[in-house]
Order: sequence, then structure tokens, then C-alpha cells
Amino acid sequence: MRVDGFAPQFVGIALFFFAFTTILNQNYSANTYMSWFFRDREVQPMWSKWVVNIIYLVCPIIGAFFTMQGAWDVGDVGIGLTVWVNTLFLIFFGLVPCRKLLKNFEMHQKAGEDEIFDPDEFEGETFDNADLDLWRDIRDGYRKGALKE
Repeated sequence: MRVDGFAPQFVGIALFFFAFTTILNQNYSANTYMSWFFRDREVQPMWSKWVVNIIYLVCPIIGAFFTMQGAWDVGDVGIGLTVWVNTLFLIFFGLVPCRKLLKNFEMHQKAGEDEIFDPDEFEGETFDNADLDLWRDIRDGYRKGALKE
């Protein structure tokens, strides 16, 4: 079946933008993971940004020399590796704070208290990018009855 008109060009342009935005998203995610990995330092090492950016710059260029099936196969492996990295980061770095929050929630639930998040119960714990003053305002508003149904 022959396709005439603008359809082949449209599909090519759409595929380009899909691939381009996917690469940007994966690059942003990888840089975010690296900055979180080096969060104990004041500044993320510049070499880690360069490594991630070079990988995401070189891979599409190399992929252009593959057959279509080879490019899809390598892309599948790349996305699979990204999923594994995401999973490992979540397990190793996200499990401890989540477990503390869950235990606190269950403790309040068993005591028959309202399960409202109180950042003051987690002294010494850091919550990256969390506006703790906002959470305190929410807690205080809830306790005063302003936020109850």
C-alpha cells in the first residue's frame, strides 16, 4: 500500500520530536539522580554532569548507524537499564525515609489520633525540597479545625 501526501513526513517529524523529548527527559532524570547522589556535597561534581551529557549526546549519534531493528533493540536495553537504575535508587535511597513515615503514620493510627504529618516529630531528619513551614501551617490549621471536614 502506497501512502501519498504529507503522512510520511508527518510521521517522520512526529518521531523526531518523540525521540528528542524522550532523550531530554532521560538526560534530565539522569542528571537529577546524579545531583541527588552527590547531595552531601555543596556542589555536584562537574565531571558527573559531563559524563551524563556526553552519554546522552553520543548514544543517538551511534544509534543512527544501526539498522532500525538494532536501534530499537539498543533503545529497549537503554530504557531497561534506566528502569533498573530508577528502581535501585528508590530501594536504596527512598526506603528508609518512607519506612519512618509509615511507622509514624501507623503509630498515630493505632493511638486513635489524626494521621496528620508533623515534621517536628522527625528531629534530625532531612526532607529534601520540602517546605517544612508549610507543613507546620497545615498541621496547625488542621488542629485548630480549619482544615477538618
